[in-house]
Amino acid sequence: MKVLVDHQIFLSQRFGGISNYHSIIHQTINGGQAADRSTILALGSNNEYVDGRMAILKPLNIHGKKVLRAINERTVVRMMPSFDVFHPTYYNNYFLSVAGKPPFVLTVHDMIPERSFTGNEVGQTLIANKKNLIFKAARIISISEATKKDLLSFYDIDPDRIDVIHHGFPVAFDRLRAQAGTTDAPAPSKPYFLFVGTRYAYKNFTFFLESVAGILQKEDMEVKVVGPLPSPAEQQLLASLDICSRVRFCGQVSDTELFHLYNKAYCFVFPSLEEGFGLPLLEAATAGCPILCSDIEVFREIAGDSALYFDPHSKESFAGQVQTVLDESRRNHLIARGAHNLKRFSWEEATKKTLETYRKAL
Repeated sequence: MKVLVDHQIFLSQRFGGISNYHSIIHQTINGGQAADRSTILALGSNNEYVDGRMAILKPLNIHGKKVLRAINERTVVRMMPSFDVFHPTYYNNYFLSVAGKPPFVLTVHDMIPERSFTGNEVGQTLIANKKNLIFKAARIISISEATKKDLLSFYDIDPDRIDVIHHGFPVAFDRLRAQAGTTDAPAPSKPYFLFVGTRYAYKNFTFFLESVAGILQKEDMEVKVVGPLPSPAEQQLLASLDICSRVRFCGQVSDTELFHLYNKAYCFVFPSLEEGFGLPLLEAATAGCPILCSDIEVFREIAGDSALYFDPHSKESFAGQVQTVLDESRRNHLIARGAHNLKRFSWEEATKKTLETYRKAL
């Protein structure tokens, strides 16, 4: 079986959860013993996870991404009929009119746009394109049971068309974890809480800062933030809370840097109001970092009993769980539970199930 994976997410992300997901499934298929083969077509991509062919096109990632997308779309359209299955990496409908195209499988990562991005034209276009593909896909992969439930609440489709396939735990972190005991990485000057990711409204970052501000002063701790640099509004909030000197924005970091940020953190905080899976839960556990997260359905599904949960609307609930994790024995117990929980998540198993989904699509 020959599978074609398109360019969309690899031109949008230099690194990130969705492109990492597709690249790992692709690599695991091609590393297997069976005759199944996967091809990612992402010409000129500067994504960290794929070998971007046609390097001469890479400058178009900065100036002319529209042209680069058009080149990739034309190439995908030309190649599609020679493959058995097609797996688009995002929701553009450019391929639907192709004559002789193979059946396609769509991965739905979350339903956040349907809830949070309806107020502008870009969001409305994304939702319309996504809906169209959901109804026309031969099979749908949902990355969690919670996301499948959410998908069915928005769209009247046959639940038997949806296969739930969890992510595996981060393979790069597994290698770094094996090396961690042999390195002499310096201890942080102060214990810190770690926040990882974008800071859209549903990520609940403002709630986190407001909830943690008093704790930082009382316990002489800090916050480190991986993701975009602070906006003017965030800088103003930090000043109003008098914690500017206690919150450090690290920007985008490499996998190695991210692993060490998790590994040295006092705990990882994930205060989101909604997510499709919550890959940072597995990143933190792989790096030996205890987890404080929102008490939402998908986090219960993924983290199980390996995290401490708080009401993402209650500062008191958050503060109470911080006091729990400040107890060293409870913190060590969470680390051990996180390592045990990782046994439920394997990229080999995810790839096996993905191949089964591809075969169902034929």
